Amino acid sequence: EPRDARVHAEMTDAGVVCRLTSDFRNRRGQLVQKDRPHFSAVVDLVTSDQSPHGADAPSPMPAMRGEWHAIDYPSRDGLLYHGPPLRLLKQIAVEGNQAWGQIELPAENELAGDRDARGWLTPSAAIDACYYACGIYTWVCGDEGVTVPESLGELRFGRPGRPGEQCVAYVTCRELAEQLGTFDFVLVGDDRSVIFEAKAYRCHVLRGGTR
Repeated sequence: EPRDARVHAEMTDAGVVCRLTSDFRNRRGQLVQKDRPHFSAVVDLVTSDQSPHGADAPSPMPAMRGEWHAIDYPSRDGLLYHGPPLRLLKQIAVEGNQAWGQIELPAENELAGDRDARGWLTPSAAIDACYYACGIYTWVCGDEGVTVPESLGELRFGRPGRPGEQCVAYVTCRELAEQLGTFDFVLVGDDRSVIFEAKAYRCHVLRGGTR
C-alpha cells in the first residue's frame, strides 16, 4: 500500500545528517513503530570552486577490455524487474575484476515525476544503472548470482549529466563472496569528466534467480 516517507536533515559539524523514515504499521493498520529508519547518510557540502573529489580523485579510467554485450532486461516474471525508466545500461564488457558499462542518460529525470527537475545533480536511474552493471558482473563472474543493494559507503557528485549524454561506467569488484559483493564505480561523461563516483557499494547475492 502507498505510504508516506519523511526525510530528516540536521546540520552538524560533521555535515548534514540525513535519515529516511516512515511509520511502520501492522496488517491491521496499527502503528508499531513511528519513524522507522530505512536509510541514513551524511552529506558533505562543498563550494562550487572546490573539486568534488579533492585528494581522493579517481585515477584515469582504464581502457576498455573484452567485448561489448548488449543488455537484455528480464521480463516481469524474473526475480528482479526493471521498468523502462530504469533501463539506462545499454552494453557491458567484463574482464578480470573490472567492467565497463555504456549508460545513456534520459532526456529528462522521469523518476522525479512532476517535480521541477532543476537542482537534480544527476538522474537517480543513472546510479541504479551502475548498480545493475555490478549485478551483471556478479551474474557473469559469480555463478549466476542476482544482486540486491545493501549499502553504499560514499557517493560523490561531479558535474551534472546532460540529457541524452552517452556515458561510461567503470566498475571495480573489490570482493565477491558467496552472499556478498563489494564494488567501486565511477560514471564519466562524453568529455571523460566525472559525473559521480561511488565507493564501497555492497550488495547481497541471491542464487537460483533469472536475470
